[in-house]
Amino acid sequence: MKQNCNDKTAKVRYNHSIRYMDYLFDESKVHELLTYSTDKRLHIMKALSSLSKFCGKNDEWKLILKKYNITWSTANTTAGEYNLMFDNVFNNGYLHMIEEVRKLIRLLKPLGKSNIILFNVLTGLRPQEAIDSYNLLLSEKRDFYLSENKKLLQHYKYPDLFFRRTKKAFISIINDNILSLAGENKTPPLTYNSLRLFTNRNKEQFKMSYCRKIFATFLRNEGVELEIIDLLQGRSPTSVFARHYYRPPMEKFENIRNKLSKLYNMINEK
Repeated sequence: MKQNCNDKTAKVRYNHSIRYMDYLFDESKVHELLTYSTDKRLHIMKALSSLSKFCGKNDEWKLILKKYNITWSTANTTAGEYNLMFDNVFNNGYLHMIEEVRKLIRLLKPLGKSNIILFNVLTGLRPQEAIDSYNLLLSEKRDFYLSENKKLLQHYKYPDLFFRRTKKAFISIINDNILSLAGENKTPPLTYNSLRLFTNRNKEQFKMSYCRKIFATFLRNEGVELEIIDLLQGRSPTSVFARHYYRPPMEKFENIRNKLSKLYNMINEK
C-alpha cells in the first residue's frame, strides 16, 4: 500500500522497513533509533509506521515509541547536527556552491546534459522535480504545462509528479533564458541516477542539491520576501499571515523574472 506516496518514496519506505524491521518486532533494540541523526530517524520511523499498520501492530508500535520517549519532533537536535549545520553555512557557503555548480555544468556539457543544472538553479525546485519539469518541457505536454503567456511553469497540473505528502511544487517563474534551456529538440528523458552515476564515474561529487540553495539565497539577497520564496520552492505557508492574508502584487513576480536573468548570467560567468 503506497499511502499517498509516489513510487520512489514507496520504494524507499519499503527498503527501510525491511532493513529496520527488528525495531518493530524486538522492543529491546528500539532504543537504537536514538543513535541516528534526526533525518535518518524520521525516515526509519515513517517506514516502520507503514509496516506496523500493514501488520496490525500500529497500536503496539505507538506504545513502544512512547515508552522510550522517541518522538517525531525535530526539536531534539544533537550537538553534532548543530555542528554540521553551521559547518555547511560557513564552509559550504554561497560562493562555494556557485563554483561547485559551475564545475558540474562544465562536466556535463560535453554530454549535452548541462542545461538541466542551470535549469534547476533558475527554478529552485528539488532535483527530481527539476528533472521532471525539464522532461515535461521536452515532451508533447509542453504547451499544456506552460501558462498562456509562457511566464509560468504550472506544476499543479501534474499532481502525480509534483504533489507529495510533505513536499510539493506549485509554480515556477520563468523567462526566455529558462525556456531556451529546454528547447524543442527531442532528447531521451533525463534521470537523476544517470546524472549522478556519470558524475561519480568522473570522480566528482554530485551536488545538484546546491541548485535549490543558490536560488533561495540569491532571491533573499535580492530582497525578495520569504513568503514568495517559500511559494516558489513549494513550501506550504505555516503562519496565519502567509496562509490567509498575504497576497503579493503581480509586479513582484515580474521583478523576480528580471532578477532570474541576473542569476542566469552569474552562473554562466566565465
